[in-house]
Amino acid sequence: GIVTAGKGYTDLLQTLADLGLGLSDLSQAGVGVLKIGMTWPLEPRRIGEFARGAKTLFVIEEKRSFLEDQVKSALYGLPQGERPDVVGKTGADGRPLLAESSVLSSTAVAEALLAVLPESTLRQRVVAGLQTLDTSPAPKQRSNVELPVRAPYFCAGCPHNRSIQVPTGSFAGAGIGCHIMAVGTGRRTETFTQMGGEGVHWIGLSPFNDMDHMFQNLGDGTYQHSGVLAVRQAVVSGVNLTFKILYNDAVAMTGGQPVEGQPTVARIAQQLLAEGVREVVVMSDDPVALLVEEALPDGVKIFNRDALDLEQRRLREVKGVTAIIYAQTCAAEKRRRRKRGTLIDPKRRLFINDRVCEGCGDCSDQSGCIAVEPLTTSWGRKRQINQSSCNKDFSCLEGFCPSFVEVIGGELRKVSNTSSHSMLEERITALPTPNYVEPQRVHSLLCAGIGGSGVLTLAEIIAMAAHLQGHQVRTLDFTGLSQKNGSVIGHIKIAPQHMEIHSPRVGQQQADVLLGCDQITASAYVSLVSAKQGKVLLNSGFIPTAEFVANNNMPLITDVAPITFAQFDHQGFDANAVAQRLFGDLAAVNMLMLGFAFQRGWLPLGEPALQRAIELNGVAVQENLDAFAWGRILAEDEHAADSITPAQVIEVEPSAADWQQILASELGEYQNDAYAQSFLDFCEQLQNLSRARSADYQQLVVRACRQLARLMMYKDEYEVARLYSDGDFQRKLRAQFAGDYKLRLHLAPPLLSRTDPHTGRLQKRAYGQWLLRLLPLLAKLRGLRGTVFDPFGYLGERRDERQLISHYRDLVKQVLAHLTDENSDLAAALIDRVDDVRGFGVLKQQRLCSYYKNIDEELKRYLTT
Repeated sequence: GIVTAGKGYTDLLQTLADLGLGLSDLSQAGVGVLKIGMTWPLEPRRIGEFARGAKTLFVIEEKRSFLEDQVKSALYGLPQGERPDVVGKTGADGRPLLAESSVLSSTAVAEALLAVLPESTLRQRVVAGLQTLDTSPAPKQRSNVELPVRAPYFCAGCPHNRSIQVPTGSFAGAGIGCHIMAVGTGRRTETFTQMGGEGVHWIGLSPFNDMDHMFQNLGDGTYQHSGVLAVRQAVVSGVNLTFKILYNDAVAMTGGQPVEGQPTVARIAQQLLAEGVREVVVMSDDPVALLVEEALPDGVKIFNRDALDLEQRRLREVKGVTAIIYAQTCAAEKRRRRKRGTLIDPKRRLFINDRVCEGCGDCSDQSGCIAVEPLTTSWGRKRQINQSSCNKDFSCLEGFCPSFVEVIGGELRKVSNTSSHSMLEERITALPTPNYVEPQRVHSLLCAGIGGSGVLTLAEIIAMAAHLQGHQVRTLDFTGLSQKNGSVIGHIKIAPQHMEIHSPRVGQQQADVLLGCDQITASAYVSLVSAKQGKVLLNSGFIPTAEFVANNNMPLITDVAPITFAQFDHQGFDANAVAQRLFGDLAAVNMLMLGFAFQRGWLPLGEPALQRAIELNGVAVQENLDAFAWGRILAEDEHAADSITPAQVIEVEPSAADWQQILASELGEYQNDAYAQSFLDFCEQLQNLSRARSADYQQLVVRACRQLARLMMYKDEYEVARLYSDGDFQRKLRAQFAGDYKLRLHLAPPLLSRTDPHTGRLQKRAYGQWLLRLLPLLAKLRGLRGTVFDPFGYLGERRDERQLISHYRDLVKQVLAHLTDENSDLAAALIDRVDDVRGFGVLKQQRLCSYYKNIDEELKRYLTT
């Protein structure tokens, strides 16, 4: 007998179907199947009747033995001759049958069934069926070392990026909510607990460690549900604990529903005080607007969110329980409300002048925002704002860098509707209609992408098209925390009406088509693609993972196809670039992919059903239909979009000799010809040392020259002015924005700015567009640089930059003079170590100190090897 329930039952049916068997075949062979409706508590009479006369009961269930233990308990009292063997996770001999920690597959269930069945015709048929299954070795799973992982992360502009920060020396606890993603990410959030238990664990921990205080994050939804009881417990216990009530105005983890009861900031503050909390303060990204909406209780102070660190430092010294209510609406909910027109969408965007940007990553450190992305240029890795994902929190402006420009008004540039539609109509009418085959079997598809990008909507549209076409269809979506930029995967199975789909999950090597809307996510599911007939369509466009926020210098693997999908029939195109060029953002990527796959004949669906499904979705219908059509066109002509908007020019890496001339030319513009010649003279000195040296030596010389040129072109006030005035900045700005817009520059001029007493940084200020008329004049004064008439040259930062150039020249000479075949790796590391000295102001000074602190010791070890 087989005992199973729920998903285990559908897994059994799927296994039988894959083996070419059915329930009737089991019945004819004397094998009964009992499907349990209620798994707890197990009704003993029915299981007793089913077990009567059976020699063995095989319990099929996923994960731990919940049902199996109850079956054993119910049958325990039967006499020896009447009690059957009960097997499931292990067989009668104690050997493993079904794993407790992984998903059940058809192969796993079939092999376990084979181990349980006695010699019989049925057993022989199972053996024969297993041979027909695709049991060839699965494609090698990707290694986390080889490829990046698409892990969940806070949305762009998420309030938690700031609210969960704690002062140096303090720690925080997490609970249920998006903020739990802070655990294990270096943000000093080290513990977590169940809903309603927030802070209670500190009551037990506090007497047994050296810490006197702890912070505890608590979402507003959890507070309303049961968290207020934890606050009450903490007050009664007398511990030193500061609750941070994260008032995000939505239950973000489960779709942005309003918090039950819709508590306000004022009501929560009043309740906390009534529970005995010593002191309550409120933080907000817009304190004035909050005070207009509601009056706070007496004694409750409100601050701008910038004061969070100071208030946390103060409150951790207060004995007893205190609370901070951090009020800022969920970023994802803000985006939804702006789309619905219920929240004003500020006509502001940020743009980074990449030539000014040093690539130091301070903007990511200050904001923790995933919309600040790497930009690979011939001048090194810089930063850019992903305008499609940016939720306009603007906290990245706090990065100490003069490269941020605020664009007020205007809109993102995209192809005009007139030119786009005329070209679209002309091309689509000449397009051949692809041949598709109505499904004669279960057809399995996978849609892989990034949470929040609409990839599950893509799966829903495909499923609806199959339904409209009269097919059976079942879907299964895997999200987890993936609406926060992690991996999402949609499973779709399509079959003719006469054929039943038992399980919606696509098993190992069963997928006929994988639509990889994100190539990194797709690479994690390579083992599900059929090695015999599977087809893979990849979006070759690259979007960085969450790891980049914390590790700005991580290596970027921008093309996973050669690593992961080489053995498959795979095709790809940069859907990100096309969507950006044609539609102004990345929202059209999924429909471009759908149209491409349809045109290639990879879908068992017709065009009318797909178009009708897009219409029924009811969101940006015409734009999505256009994107679908463009996807079809690109499947026939990958350069079709070039006739409307030119493709991005791919920079070709110059040769070593060309690089020297390019750098020298740039140094001439930076200062003068004599300055450029001093660079060339030093390069020649190094080349003269290397006449009899190897190619590796030549590479080290090139690297040293590039680093030296970067140091020589330190970004002082004259250089920043030049890089805003040379025309390249305006050209890049016009390429991304259109319409009537104005600019604001966020700068901290050293002679005009105040120093923040807490951070030691100069305080940035916003300057209007009028400043752009003065910057060319300042750039022309670069001849004063380094002379007695240079007003900026007396700053400590400028003196240190000039001293570093001299130090680096001496370092390179020593390193190359002692180079051998055995120490070349150490030499390269020493030459490139100065690359860490980036940024502006205090940030650069700190990195420079760290550099000097370590470089002398490293050089000493190198010279003695």
